[in-house]
Amino acid sequence: MKNARFLSFILVRVFAIDCAAFVLANLISAQTNEMHLVGKPEKITSEIVARRDVNGRFCAAIQVVSDLEGLKFQSNNDVVGVDQMPGRYLVFLQPDERILEIFCTGYIPLKIIFSEVGIILKEKEVWKVTVTGEKKLAEIPINILATPEGATVVIDDQPMGTGKNFKVSPGEHYLRLTLDGHRPITKQIDVSETSTLFEYTLEVVEPVMVTITSNPTGASIFIDDVDEGQTNKQLFKFPGEYNLKLIKTNYETISETITVSESGKNTRTFNLVKTTAILTINTTPADAQIWINGELKSTKSLEVAPGKYRIEVKKDGWYDDNQTVTIEKGQDQSQTFSLQQMTGKLQLVVEPMETKVLMKQGNQQIDTWSGSKYKKDIPVGQYTMQFSAAGYGDQTKTITIEENKTDTLDIKMQKSSTVSSTLNAIQGDFDGDGSPEYVWIVPPKLPKTQNENNFGECEGECNCFLVFSKDKIPSIKLESCIGGIPVNEGDLNDDGADEVGILPSWWTSCWRGYQVYTLRNNKWKFVVKPFSTHCNQWEQGVDAIERDKLKPGYLIIRYSYHTGTDIVTLTKSVPVEK
Repeated sequence: MKNARFLSFILVRVFAIDCAAFVLANLISAQTNEMHLVGKPEKITSEIVARRDVNGRFCAAIQVVSDLEGLKFQSNNDVVGVDQMPGRYLVFLQPDERILEIFCTGYIPLKIIFSEVGIILKEKEVWKVTVTGEKKLAEIPINILATPEGATVVIDDQPMGTGKNFKVSPGEHYLRLTLDGHRPITKQIDVSETSTLFEYTLEVVEPVMVTITSNPTGASIFIDDVDEGQTNKQLFKFPGEYNLKLIKTNYETISETITVSESGKNTRTFNLVKTTAILTINTTPADAQIWINGELKSTKSLEVAPGKYRIEVKKDGWYDDNQTVTIEKGQDQSQTFSLQQMTGKLQLVVEPMETKVLMKQGNQQIDTWSGSKYKKDIPVGQYTMQFSAAGYGDQTKTITIEENKTDTLDIKMQKSSTVSSTLNAIQGDFDGDGSPEYVWIVPPKLPKTQNENNFGECEGECNCFLVFSKDKIPSIKLESCIGGIPVNEGDLNDDGADEVGILPSWWTSCWRGYQVYTLRNNKWKFVVKPFSTHCNQWEQGVDAIERDKLKPGYLIIRYSYHTGTDIVTLTKSVPVEK
């Protein structure tokens, strides 16, 4: 009997719980409306709480202002009490409370987490919050029938597709129907339980010409994301609204909605705004290298995007300069760099004191004077010093001026010898031992009397020899040669010795190969391979060979070339022969 009663009690409890769960589920499903806070919570400094909690502490309070009725409240530590007034509730809480949950019939509960909304509860302090609720209106199914079918439906500026059946809330709505080749329809519709069917017929229209131009031209045209070519262009479109984009590299993209009307020119012109700027860099010296963000540039005027750029200007023998510039969109900018030259000094002593001194760099004369001299502020680099004095043999020296250093040079001129005066000899340090010597040419022996029968003949082989005043320096044999004057070309390969050049003479032709020799291990070698020259080149005083200042180990040669109609002098850089 007891067991039967107990079983009956259990069944009644289970049934009651199931019913409560069913009612609660239906209640929650019906609560589709939401409550929310209006604005930010604010602390009320004019009110002080006098109520205490069960522990004897002063309470904190939340003043809830609302247009909703029948609000209920709950918190983690239980609500201490509630004072209700018209349109507001004063909810007393323990000062260490962290949340307040608000309930209202027909609404989803609103949970306020104090730390998330900026509320910090303290004893006796009051915070004010405003709560309201929004009830959702039931949506009504409507039918929109367009003839012909396929029109795009837009309701309240929201694309709805090309269907017929939609759901909207009761009341007035903005309706727009569009279809290619037809005039758009725009209407204000009033939806209610008795007004759900809306029928429209779209009128056929013809396409019209649209002209799109830009300054500058060449911008890509996209209409409704379809590539239509480039400006300037004319095309045909049906009346209506279109999304237009113009895209051109280094210019801002234009994106806007255009309206094509049935009448009028439908011409749209756009001025494109550059996203780049022209950066111009002027340098002194003019041939200085320009580096931008670590990259060597070959031009002084560049088109660049907005941003920061580090400009470095460099040249051998000059102090580098750099600057960081900020480029703004569409604002061209010019920067000027004036490099300071590296310099050194020369202390020159010459004997006799009336010796004339010529200082040259390449083919350029730098300075000339007589006697000894202390010369300052000389740009760094290599120079040729030429010395001459009456009754003395000429001398040539190559010096190198280094940054902030003094090069000392002591020259003692040597009395002229019969060798230099009678044999067109030239002086130089051709073996690099620091002591100058002479070189001259010994031509072949020619017949005493030249006539048509022996013209172009020698007594023996037609060979010349370059002979040196130092016996230890070997002579140079020049084949197919009847004369010439040797040239001291200075130290071309940094071996400490001067190189000797020779243009061998021959019976006929203005074309001759220029040969330049260097002494290596007491044997004569070509510094570079012989190159062709014409007598025009020599008559114009063109220097045939010199160092390449930009490429160590290379020489600049100037040679003659026949174009077919003219003979010209060309220049190129070649490596020193190994």
